[in-house]
Amino acid sequence: MKRVLAAIILLVGASCGPKVRSFVISPRNVCRGGESTVFLDVRGTPRLLVRHGRAEDSPDEPDTVTLVLKVLRGRDSVTQLQDILEFPPRFNHTVAVEAVSEGNDVVGRDTANPGLWPAAFVVQSVRSPSGRQIIVRHADRSATLPADGSPSDALRGTALAGEWELRSPVGSGEAPDRLRLSATVNCVQ
Repeated sequence: MKRVLAAIILLVGASCGPKVRSFVISPRNVCRGGESTVFLDVRGTPRLLVRHGRAEDSPDEPDTVTLVLKVLRGRDSVTQLQDILEFPPRFNHTVAVEAVSEGNDVVGRDTANPGLWPAAFVVQSVRSPSGRQIIVRHADRSATLPADGSPSDALRGTALAGEWELRSPVGSGEAPDRLRLSATVNCVQ
């Protein structure tokens, strides 16, 4: 009987420790100097630390802000990490989609999540970096991108988020498994 009682006390004691029920950041991608909101549901005393990492490789690369949540209760603590990406005012973004054959074309469709890409991310131009002609449909607009990589501003002002469709004619015996386009994006605050 004493062994059973000791086990029950241990389980009850363990359930009273610190706990992170929810740690959500919205949005996760922001323009440099932008804001995110942190939503917390914890048991214990929360401490939020911020670590800022600079992207040094390329001006197109985002900086990383890591939020370190430490929840204390008594002598115990739990820690969780979440990253926020801070994008420069203008950057290049690759839209890459898996492609399938549809008749004489290869077609790829994908949705850029609005929760990840808020309205502050606005397309300025798009181009085909792959040496293929691509027809792109996005935000109720379309553009035919020449194989030579010349940019098109037909999607200028549309949000990066939303549904994307890329379509390319199949050449002699080739059917790529992915289609790509390069978008120049502005962060508008």
